[in-house]
This record gives sequence, C-alpha cells and structure tokens, in this order.
Amino acid sequence: MKKLLSFVLAIAIMVCVVPFGAFTLTASAATSGNYTYTVSGGEATITDVSESISGAITIPSTLGGYPVKCIGVSAFENCDYLTSVKIPTRVISIGSCAFLHCENLKSVTFPNSVTSIGASAFGGCTALNTVTIPNSVKFIDNYAFASCTGLIKVSIGSSVKSIGMHAFDSCIRLEKVIIPNSVKSIGYGAFQNCTALTSAVIGSGVKSIDGCIFSKCISLEKVTIGSSVKSIAYKAFSDCYSLETVYYCDSKSAENNILVEYGNEPLDDATWYYNSCIGSKSHKYTATTTKATLSKNGSVTKKCTVCGNKAKSTIKYAKSFKLTTTSYTYNGKVKTPGVIVKDSAGKTLKKNTDYTVSYASGRKNVGTYKVTIKMKGKYLGTKTLTFKINPVKTSVSKLTAGKKSITVNISKKSTQVSGYQVQYSTSKKFTSAKTKTISSYKTTKYTLKSLSAKKTYYVRVRTYKTVSGKKYYSGWSTYKYVKTK
Repeated sequence: MKKLLSFVLAIAIMVCVVPFGAFTLTASAATSGNYTYTVSGGEATITDVSESISGAITIPSTLGGYPVKCIGVSAFENCDYLTSVKIPTRVISIGSCAFLHCENLKSVTFPNSVTSIGASAFGGCTALNTVTIPNSVKFIDNYAFASCTGLIKVSIGSSVKSIGMHAFDSCIRLEKVIIPNSVKSIGYGAFQNCTALTSAVIGSGVKSIDGCIFSKCISLEKVTIGSSVKSIAYKAFSDCYSLETVYYCDSKSAENNILVEYGNEPLDDATWYYNSCIGSKSHKYTATTTKATLSKNGSVTKKCTVCGNKAKSTIKYAKSFKLTTTSYTYNGKVKTPGVIVKDSAGKTLKKNTDYTVSYASGRKNVGTYKVTIKMKGKYLGTKTLTFKINPVKTSVSKLTAGKKSITVNISKKSTQVSGYQVQYSTSKKFTSAKTKTISSYKTTKYTLKSLSAKKTYYVRVRTYKTVSGKKYYSGWSTYKYVKTK
C-alpha cells in the first residue's frame, strides 16, 4: 500500500433532502389530536406533537384529510415517553432531529416510501435496539443515529447511496456492519467509537474510505474492502487494536496501488487475503509465532494456503503490570488484589489466556506479599508485584493538659499491633512535628514532657507492627488538641 503522510481530513457533508412543501413559509399550522402540522401542495408535514404523547404509537396516515408526507424538523424531539413508532406509508422523509433524544424509544418501523433520514433524526435514542432501513432510503444524513448506545443491529437497505458523517458515531453496542454495494460515499467518522464492532463489510460502490470512519473501533477484528476502493483517508482505522484480518476483493498488486494516508497502522499489522480467499469457507493458513517478551515485540507470520499470501503481524509486548490495590488495612481476612496487564499499545490482556496469576500463601496478617504474573500463549516472561497489609488504625481517646506537659490516652489495639506512635505539633498541619514511639501495644498512656507553657498542641496517633525487622504503620488518627498549663 502507498503511504501518504498527510494530515488533511476529507469531510463529506451530506445535505438533507426534504420536499420543498415541508418548509414553505406560507403554510399555516393546524392541530389534530396530538399532532401539529402544515399543509402544502395538498400534503401534510408534522411539525410538532403534544408533550403527553407516549407509549407505542402509529403515526396517522392523514391529518385533516391530507396525506402525511413528511416528519418535520424536531417534530418528536425529546418525547421521552415514546417506546415505539410506526411511520405510515407515503411518508418520504424523516426531518433533522425528528426523534432526537427520545431516550425510551425502542423500535421504529419505516415504510418502503421513505427516501431520506435527516441529520440527527434519531440521535441519542439510547434505547433503540434494532433498526431496519428499507430499500427505498437513499440518504442517511449526518449524525442520523449517533449515540444510539443501545443499538445492536442495523440492516441497511440496498438503495442507500450515501451515509453522512458521524451517522452511527458512538453506537457502542453495534457489533456488525454491512454496507451495501449501492453506497457511493461514507462520511467522516461514520462509525467512529463503535467500540463493540467486530466486523465490517464495505461494498463495491465505495471509492474512498473517509477519515476516522472506524476510528477507535477497538474490537474490530475483520473488515472486507471492495475492489473499487482507491484511497483510505487519515486515521480511517486508527486505534483499531484488534484488527487481524482484511479481505480485499482484488489482487495483491491492486492493493499496492491503494493510497493510504497516515494513521492507519492497524491495516499494516493485519493479515490480508485476496481474490479467491473472499468468502471461502475452506481457506486455511499456517502460522509461525515468535512470542513477545516483557521488553520486545513478538510476531506471527501467516501464509494462506488458498491465495498464497504471506503476512506478518506484530504481537505487542506486555508493558504495564498493576494491582488493583497495593495497600490494605488488616481485618483478619485473606487479601487477593486483582491484576491488570496491558501491552505496549495500551490493550488489556486476558487473564488465563495471556497470563496466569499466583499469590503468596497467607495474605491475612500484617506484612508484604508477592503476586506472581506468568505470561503464556503468545507471551513469555514472569513479573512479580507486591502489596502490603498494614495494621488497623487507633485513636486518641483523651488528652489531659499538665504543666508544660500533655498526657495522651490511646485506644488499645492488640491484634497484629506491636506498639504505637504519638505525633504532636503546635500546627494543625503538623509542621515540624515530633514523634514518640511506644514499643508495647499494652502501653496506652503516654506523657509528652518539656513542652511550652500555655501553648496549644495538636496530637495524633497511629499503630505499627514489626514483621521480620520491618515496621508497618497504620494511617494517622484524626487529631485532638489541648492547651498546656
């Protein structure tokens, strides 16, 4: 593939096609039931609905004796109580923001008469689960279904010519996309942030894959690219960490002529299959794996036995090892912190697939404990992390002022505690504080001497436990204060 180091983003902006009559300035509004509408050329456009409209509705096919032809701009916007909508036959356009933020709308039934779906028409319809776009639709405008976070499946009709920019942006549950051969253009960021998307098929009508179309689709594993594609714009496939397979409906030599802009590195790491491999149920490949270490990438070299293509993909090395918690407070229970392992690209690796975890025995009493992470599968190496269990906190039960002295009474702690520390200062922030150590947990009364007379002192305490010569400390208690005599 040719590389073009360019930061220029080609942004496709589609203009909503709505009948002229829907926006005529001479039409006057009328009301019928829940619906407000205008009439032009003997046809009605719904412009607004009652705030009380709710539940499953079927939009009437006529209003005031006039056939409903258009759902106007923002007509049903923020109708929070709608759960399903059936659009009547003869409606040809869904206006911009028509159902924007109808957050409980679960289903929409389109008639075969609809030709265009306007900008942000169903944006933010978070309960929308499945959408079937009829074959009559030719234009899906910008942000038409953006942030439909509950959307799992979209069936796109075979007559759609253009999909606007960000049309399905942030549909985070959408798993599969098939773009029909009728589509000529797909706008910038059309499927950006679709984090559950695993596969995408780009039909043969598309010549240019626009910028950021699949950007941050972190679960995208395979994509089919039609033979008509001649260019792939800036960051069209950026952050597609899981991309492993590209099916290209042409030859290896044709693929070399595709102009690929900067920011599409996942395409380089994926394995490409050509011509006869497309749709083959029997194609197989042999793989040679060099495992990644804790400091060096590995690789997988694959050779397809159907088309003969040989490709090399990178296994990013395991870079980041963290425990979910590194410090506990003793409570007599066994502690088992979670483990998070990420590779050098920031991808989270899978426990028991990419690594195993073993813990030191005990993990109940005060002390330091080891967690051993052993890489497996495509990875080599062992990493050891540690966490601490600290003693329980105590508190100042009482302060008694004396002449240039303060007697401190400490709440006794006997389990997993060796002794106490008393800290005091003339500043509540404990600036220039002094600390005294009490070596036995049984000693719960201590007198601070040689203090300044008639001075306010702030006092706090903590416990400690000595294990194998090392002291483990609890957090400091809240302070109390008293004025010396």
